[in-house]
Amino acid sequence: MSLKIREVAMPRSQYAVKCPYEMTPTRIVIHNTAGKASAANEIAYMQSNANQVSFHFAVDEEEAVLGSPLNRNCWHSGDGATGKGNREGIAIEICRSATGGELFARAEENGAELAAILLHERGWGIDRVTKHQDYSGKYCPHRTLDLGWDRFLGMVQGKLDVLETTSGAPVDGNVPHEWAKEAFDWSISAGILKGSSAEHPDYRLNDGVTREEMIVFLRRAVVWILGTLGLWKGGDQS
Repeated sequence: MSLKIREVAMPRSQYAVKCPYEMTPTRIVIHNTAGKASAANEIAYMQSNANQVSFHFAVDEEEAVLGSPLNRNCWHSGDGATGKGNREGIAIEICRSATGGELFARAEENGAELAAILLHERGWGIDRVTKHQDYSGKYCPHRTLDLGWDRFLGMVQGKLDVLETTSGAPVDGNVPHEWAKEAFDWSISAGILKGSSAEHPDYRLNDGVTREEMIVFLRRAVVWILGTLGLWKGGDQS
């Protein structure tokens, strides 16, 4: 798979209208644009107007364009200011749905690939892929629904399977790759990593690392090395 993904930064002046809230994504929301424009043009129009309508990605037959930060919400699901779709969903607009035919087929396949990439990066399963209709009842993504929603989910799952096979990444995002597992096991036994996942309490692979956490990790590593050499004179090793 070789989908081209690029970013066109949302102007800071538009944050208050287009993406006002910080967001920790929990799902993907699929849309069709109901238009004929390219991904680049859809993003340009979305960023330039004053409407409280926005989305993260637009994808066409050539590329996917990110137009709003993935750590900010967008207004796309029709479920209000506090709705799960609007406040927790990564919005993917699949272009060319008013054109149909081969152009839309290619755009939709790229949309499925983009969804698979996002799932893979986060260790999510296919259950995280939702549609606009789930939140507001609107018949969207209209052409994808006409062709069959389960068919689209099958496309996403197939591409996700390829990603997981070729990368060696397990389905569970809290389980490390084989090439990293030994290092993770050592860091846990040494007390450097102390996680909190209910499924695998020692990993938390998808979590970010703050500067405070990094300093703690470094200190634990130094304490472990000095302790192993019999040189540590401090207190506890937490």
